[in-house]
Formats: sequence, C-alpha cells, structure tokens
Amino acid sequence: MYLGSHELGLEEAAIGREWLLTNGLGGFASSTVAGLNTRRYHGWLVPQVARCGGRFVVLATVEEEVHLGGISRPGCRHLQGFALDPLPVFTYGLGGLFLERLMVMPRGQNRIVAVYRFSGLLEAGAEVDVVLRPLITFRFYHHLMRATDWPFRIETGPGWVSVQPHDDAPTLVLRFAPGGGVWRAEGGWRRGVEYAEEQRRGLDYVEDLYCPGQFQWRGLDPREGVAFSAALAEDAEEAARLREAPFGVREALRWRAREIARLEAVAGKGRRAVAARAIADPRSPSAKAFLSRLLLAADSFVIANPRTTVIAGFPWFEDWGRDTLIAFTGLFLVTGRFEEAFRVLAGYASFVREGLVPNRFPDQASDPDYGAADAGLWFFHAVQAYLAYTGHLGQVRDTLLGPLREIAEGYAGGTRLGIGIGPDGLLHAGEPGRAVTWMDAKLGDWVVTPRRGYPVELNALWYNALRFLAELEERLSGGGRASGPWSELAARVKSAFGARFWNPARGYLYDVLGEAGSGATGGRGTAGGDASSEETADASLRPNQILAVALPHPVLDRAHWRPVVRVCLEELYTPYGLRTLAPSDPAYRGLYRGGPAERDGAYHQGTVWPWLLGPFITALRRTEDRSPASRLVAARMILPFEHHLREAGIGHISEVFDGDHPHLPGGCVAQAWSLAEILRVYVEEVLDIRPPGVG
Repeated sequence: MYLGSHELGLEEAAIGREWLLTNGLGGFASSTVAGLNTRRYHGWLVPQVARCGGRFVVLATVEEEVHLGGISRPGCRHLQGFALDPLPVFTYGLGGLFLERLMVMPRGQNRIVAVYRFSGLLEAGAEVDVVLRPLITFRFYHHLMRATDWPFRIETGPGWVSVQPHDDAPTLVLRFAPGGGVWRAEGGWRRGVEYAEEQRRGLDYVEDLYCPGQFQWRGLDPREGVAFSAALAEDAEEAARLREAPFGVREALRWRAREIARLEAVAGKGRRAVAARAIADPRSPSAKAFLSRLLLAADSFVIANPRTTVIAGFPWFEDWGRDTLIAFTGLFLVTGRFEEAFRVLAGYASFVREGLVPNRFPDQASDPDYGAADAGLWFFHAVQAYLAYTGHLGQVRDTLLGPLREIAEGYAGGTRLGIGIGPDGLLHAGEPGRAVTWMDAKLGDWVVTPRRGYPVELNALWYNALRFLAELEERLSGGGRASGPWSELAARVKSAFGARFWNPARGYLYDVLGEAGSGATGGRGTAGGDASSEETADASLRPNQILAVALPHPVLDRAHWRPVVRVCLEELYTPYGLRTLAPSDPAYRGLYRGGPAERDGAYHQGTVWPWLLGPFITALRRTEDRSPASRLVAARMILPFEHHLREAGIGHISEVFDGDHPHLPGGCVAQAWSLAEILRVYVEEVLDIRPPGVG
C-alpha cells in the first residue's frame, strides 16, 4: 500500500493519517504520517511494562535533521510518499537527495528500530550530516508529563545511551550506528508540547518532553545509512545485554527482514486457510490484495503476554472480553490460527466466576472486571464457531464444556449484574447506575443507554447459547436430536421472544423490555400493544435486533426476518456500518466529537459502528437464502473499506464513524472487532467461503 504526495501533500492530510506497529506483547508504536504527534498515546515506543502493570509512553518521538549543504528537516513539505510494505517506509525528497526511514518493531521485544537510507544522483565523495534527538516521557499512556516529574539519570558508552527517570524505574537503552556517530549531551526540556487531537477531545493536551541530547554524524558517506534503536529493559541485567549486543545497520535490517517474513507467513497462512475452504476460488487480484491487508491488520491485535488474547483497539484500549469474543471468528478462525484460538478460549474459561466471563483486564489492576452481561453469551458463540471451523470436539469437551455449563447455570439461576430469567425463560440484566450491555457509555453517574430489563440482543444470544449447549451435550452423549432441560428452556425462550419482543405497530423488535420503572428508555410503549400491561417496552429503532436473525440459531420467527433486515437497511445502514439509533429518534446524535460528555452522549445514540455490519450482512444473506444478488449486495457494502484502509489508521478500520454524512471516522484508529467482522463477512459472505456447520 502506497500513499503518494497527491494524498499527503496537504499537511492536514498527512496529520490525519496514522501509522501503527505492534509487538505481540501489548506494546506499540504509532504517530501520524506527518511525523507530528497529535495524541498523548502517540510514541515511537509505548511498551507494556510488566513491573508497572500497563503501557507507558517511553520514547515520544525523534527529531531528525539532515544536512546536505543547507539544513533540511524531513517533514510534511518534503514527504514524497508513505508505504506500508508491510512495514512503514517514509520517503523524503531533499533536493538531490532521497531519504528513506524504515521502521520495525521486532515481535516479542519492547523495541523500536529505525533505519535511514540515502540515495540520489550525488557527486562522488558527497557527504551528509545527520542529527537525531530523542524526546522522552516515561509516563503511563493515559497521563501527561511535566518537567518536574522526573530527575532523569543518563549513562553513556560506546554506541549506547541509557536513560532512567529514577533509580527504581526501567531503563531505556538507545543504540546508534555507525560507530562514527557522536553523542552530545546537549539536551533539555521541550515545554508546552500540544496534542491537537486531545484538545479536540476536550482533554488535557499540553505536556513537557525531555531531550537528553543528540546523536550526530558529520561527513557521513550516504551509502552507509544510519540505524537507531530504542529498547526498554525492566532490570539491570537486561539493560546490560541490550547495551552489549551487536548493533548496526546490518542488524537493524535483519530485524526488519525477519518481521516482514513473519508477516508474510501470517498473511500466507490466512490466504491458504481461506482457499482450503473454497470449492472454487473466486478471488480477483484486487480481492487478494484486500484480503491480505485485512489479514495483516488482524495480526496487530493478537498478543501473548502471558495469555493469548486480543487488544481491543489501538491506541488506548486494553484486553476486553466482549470485544475479544466478538472479534474471535475474524481474528483466529477465518485466518486459520486455530491453536491460538483455543488458547484464547481456554484462557477465558479459566476466569469464569459465578457464571460470568471477564469483560476487561484493566491496566494497573490485579483483578479482571466482570461488568458485562453479554460477555459470557459471546463466549458460547466463540466456542460454537471454533467447533464449526475445527471440529475439535474433544478439546471443547475436556476444557470448555464445564465453563459453558457454569455460565448457563449462573444465568438461569441468577447471578450478579441483575442477570436472571423470568418465568418464561427470557433473560433480564441490569442494575441502577450500571451499563451492562455493549452499549455501555457512562460518564460519572450518567448512564447514557441503561437498557435495564430484557435487552433484545441478550435474549437472542441467550437462545443461541441454550440451543448450542443442548446440541453439544446430545452430541457428546451419543444421542440424536437435542433434548433435555436446556432444549426445553430454549423452546420456552423462543416462544416468549416472539410473543413479547415483536412490535406489530412498527414492524420490528423492541430494543428492551422492562417492568415499569426499570429504566428502559427511548420510544416507550407497551409490549404487544396491550395498554393494560405493566410491562414497558423501548421501541427505539436500534441495530441490536439484527442478532435475532444473524446468530447460528435465530430466535426470531422466519416470517419476521425480512422486516427487521429491511428497517435496519432503510434507517440504520451507512457505508461504514449501522447507526446505533435511527435519525428520526429525538435522542439521535449524528456527530461523534467534542468533549467527553458530547462523545459519550453520541457513542450509542446514532454513532456508526463497523462491527455491526458483520451480523447485518449475515442476516441479510440468510434472509435472502444466500442468493447471488445478496452476495453482490454484501460485496458493495464491503467496498468502502478498501478506501478507508488508506485513511485514519493506515491499513486498519476505525472504531466508529459519524452517523451523519459524510460519516467521518472517529474513536480508535485501529479497532479489533471492526476489522475482524469485516474480515469475517468478506470471507464468509462475499467470497462465500464457509466451513460446514456455520449457521
């Protein structure tokens, strides 16, 4: 993927596009293509620091100067192009000299490496001067630093510089090559650095950065190039190893070559996994390129530190259970990463408590958060997909069946978060002051979309879980058709769902049912149109109902599939996903921007979410009996993302988009479930490559 000056020539275009590298440990490197940090989360080295329990921005950026006669600083006006090939390559035109900066974050290391290569029609004996100034922070990635925060201690040696904020902190080891370079401790503070995106988000946006000095090469032969590395050591022994290990341009290029080979293997494995399931391979060259780019992006979110799991989004999300389990099929199964897939499931299974699956493993916290009513139900869906893709029944029986039963028993018998079932088997959830569904925006005491009662998607997931568990137990017992208590409960749920959730006046499903005063909000009515009923019903038109059609075991009667798909298509669909609320609703908010209150107020009140396009396309194709015409429609719906990969987070799919035209991207520039669901439906519904057993 190459972006030329026609795409990057305006400064705002280069600043508005962001690059991302990850290391498989939870750490990352990211900034704008322009080289200007606009977020507190931007940094050349943002490692996951085990001893500190979270990610820290350690190296914010490196100021660069190249002297060829006059002085030139590679910047926006010199940027000739940016390539993701598959690692970032920045190309600058500096008069008669071309400069490439190649970057890599070696897998499994808290390290960033940059190589500067020169080319051009230069006269024999031409020389250049290069200056690199590292700007350092050493702070938790949600925070900002002030000049009074750390005293900083600096040590130097041949080819290396060590920086510590204080004696008990990890050490940043800077390496430089070739050896003719000189370190000059001519540093100081860069005060008042502003982050434009943080200002736009209504947050603190000014910090101070520390420059310990600069690396200088005078009279450098351009053919030599320059290499720079920054690595974090968590103890003195590791710091010593980093200082003493060989380092030069050659070693830096080897790291890059190894990472390129690894990424090519990842993409190749994914392509083979897709092709192995294809009866006939329908992919065009452009389709292959799009698939490869999605496969490479998927790899960014997978970590093993120490559990195999998923970072929900870069640059600020952590390991989230709901996000991981929704993204599971796209990240692990479509891509053929079955061993890692099982480790993810086994990891979450080990944390089941009181029938609940963790929703978040917060940074700087020892215990997971169990704040989601739907994470356990998405766990069923992930296991269901794993079994359909792999057929590994023994693994499911030995490791996952017990936790599945524990979740189902906890939900049926009642557990925390107000989770339990009513007399007809429908599932309720929610407590005052908490948001326990995926629409979980909360600011202080304000719960934006409380949805307390009987949410429609929880009951669709509940029915699917019951049916899957009943069939799994029958399969393991050697029986035939599913029967027993789980099957009987599923039948009750299906009957009650159709009777209570269908809104005949509007021709779609209520979003939440709840007893009077339960907190169900939006377009109020009475379920079934019975004015004497004490049950309130939220008739807000939201996308949650699409899961009643899209899941492997649809809870909604087939006669109502088409009206649900149609109303979502007409009222909620945009080129980048589904709106979270219909524009006709008085509570609709079409722009996701402003301060925390404005953004949280719009987050699930009209903002578009790409991940919802996954279940929507699956529901649409199922409703149309997977006709060729529906496949073409699915392809048209995916097409806008081919361009989106070139904007916002380069090579990635954003977390959200505005509900209003032209649907500008927002939130995280790289979101796991956005990418994963687009990848899943691209393979399963557009390429029409699905394993037996996928509903």
